[in-house]
Amino acid sequence: MSAADLDLKVLKIGGSVLRDDLAIAKVAGHLRTRIERGERLVVVVSALEGTTEKLIERARALHSAPDPGAFAVLLATGEMRSAALLGLASGEAGIDARVLTVEQLGIEACGEPLSADPVGLSTSELREAVAACPLVIVPGFAAVGSDGDLRLLGRGGSDMTAVFVAAQLGACDCVLVKDVDGWFVEDPRAVTRPRRYETLSWRDAINHPAPIVQDRAVDLSERLGQSFVVAALDSEGGTVVGDVETQVVVESPAKSRLGGGVEGASSRFGRASDELAVASRLVHPPTVPGEPAGASSTPIYQTATFAVTPGGVADGDWDYSRNGNPTRDVLERQLAVLDGATRSFAYGSGMAAVNAALSLVPAGGQLVVGSDLYGGTMRLLETLARERNLEIRWVDTSCLAEVETVLGEGASLIWLETPSNPRLVASDISEIGRLARQTSTLLAVDNSLLSPVTQRPLDVGADIAIQSATKLLGGHSDLTAGVVSVRDGELAERLAFRQNAEGTALAPFDCWLLLRGLATLQVRVERQIENADEIRRILLRHPLVERVSSVPRCPVVTFEMVDADTARRFAERAQLFRTTVSFGGVASSVNLPCDMSHASVPQAWRDVQDLSPAMVRLSVGIEDIGDLRVDLERALDQCRRARTEVA
Repeated sequence: MSAADLDLKVLKIGGSVLRDDLAIAKVAGHLRTRIERGERLVVVVSALEGTTEKLIERARALHSAPDPGAFAVLLATGEMRSAALLGLASGEAGIDARVLTVEQLGIEACGEPLSADPVGLSTSELREAVAACPLVIVPGFAAVGSDGDLRLLGRGGSDMTAVFVAAQLGACDCVLVKDVDGWFVEDPRAVTRPRRYETLSWRDAINHPAPIVQDRAVDLSERLGQSFVVAALDSEGGTVVGDVETQVVVESPAKSRLGGGVEGASSRFGRASDELAVASRLVHPPTVPGEPAGASSTPIYQTATFAVTPGGVADGDWDYSRNGNPTRDVLERQLAVLDGATRSFAYGSGMAAVNAALSLVPAGGQLVVGSDLYGGTMRLLETLARERNLEIRWVDTSCLAEVETVLGEGASLIWLETPSNPRLVASDISEIGRLARQTSTLLAVDNSLLSPVTQRPLDVGADIAIQSATKLLGGHSDLTAGVVSVRDGELAERLAFRQNAEGTALAPFDCWLLLRGLATLQVRVERQIENADEIRRILLRHPLVERVSSVPRCPVVTFEMVDADTARRFAERAQLFRTTVSFGGVASSVNLPCDMSHASVPQAWRDVQDLSPAMVRLSVGIEDIGDLRVDLERALDQCRRARTEVA
């Protein structure tokens, strides 16, 4: 029986579609509908959204030039996870499905990406599986080399795999399913892209800035006479490649906010917005569907309600701003990009974000909490412990042995700040995350002091990342806001329900202010870090300074002076360093923790945290470093003279 008789079709499902468990279940339901119509499907999958990039970053953190074989296995594992999850969801949906490994699929990397025949088919297991099952799910990012080792197919490798499989099996259709406009929103043959290499290895292809492998997928489709169409999951039509016709992508009319109720920015860049570096993506946020003016700045949708039909059905994606607002949707997507999250949530303050994350702990649950915390978080934890019968185990999270000792006692959540505020003590997120996974404990990290420009907790083992957006993310000391970002779809659903039910989401105007702040986040933070390094060097040399605490790439420096009176005098004498209760703004500031941010912490706890009344916390801004140096040295000199006069 031929492929045409079987009504065989090949679908490539992008990792951005398979973003969480709900989305995977939705895809399985879509596949069941097609199979019930009599179709037989081969589904080629990519790694879950963001997984590939995260794995690449993590591999390079361990070794600047990872072993190619280990690298290939690592990335292929990401796609096998997608294939396995979709296979399980398909079984739950009542589909007889089979999942093949890279080796069973039999795609062979027989040439380099720019060669005439970059891939071949080396086994018969795929054909046998297609004949036996209505649904076959395969990974698409890796192939088997002639030496038996895995080879990475580079960005666009899954597209190439789908085209090649469709041609080899004689499939009726080949559809690349993406949740947003992809590389092929324009006819690739009409877009001139520089070919920087006459030859290119598979290993180099994954890091190449141009979509080399997807270009080869286009070339391969034309040579094999196999057209393919790019389309959203529920859309009809798409961009036909390998044929004379180029159609417009039709987005799904029922796309939910969870799936990204705002459009991608690819049409402005000639490339997928998800492929842009984070700094570029933050300057070019997604656009709001239906926004008529093409506004350069995301509009402020300062409205409580949106038009609905008489039956109560929303005309678009929104009906009531507590449920969702276009400005907030753009912001939360940008925050998710920044944190590498499945989903992010914006709240009315940093403490509202902390409270939202702590709401994930059941009544009567146990928390393992870092003993060096912001005073407001400690105060809230003590209140919740009384009201919800929570057991809190305070530990020094910078000591892994101490964390490991208490983790085997049934904790629901580990909560830590790294670096901590104000002592700037660092904890190892990766190792604590490893310990947490062994006991099925969630790990939450307050990342307010560094921001995702310097540290992305979700990339290195955390389940939840919290930030006070009042500080570095906003950057201008003109709003209060908080962020919770999560990797897990089930956690995202729980947070989304509570955010809606409790009405704690950030208001539209403040969302706009935060979007404005995010656009300059990277350049601000880099300048603040440079200035902080110089301030630290000055403090280390001064005789009135007894101890300086700092961590790499942090715009906050904490130090202790010879006594509390001198510390207070310094705060009074500094001019550019204005005394304020927060940090992270473009203007430098000074804080006396025992008198301000930690004034509510009992003395016994201050002793545990080693908080001295002589401690000073500096938040270094973006001013000219020469001016900051003069202000700092002048204030220190006045403190020195005052002590001399008293003596």
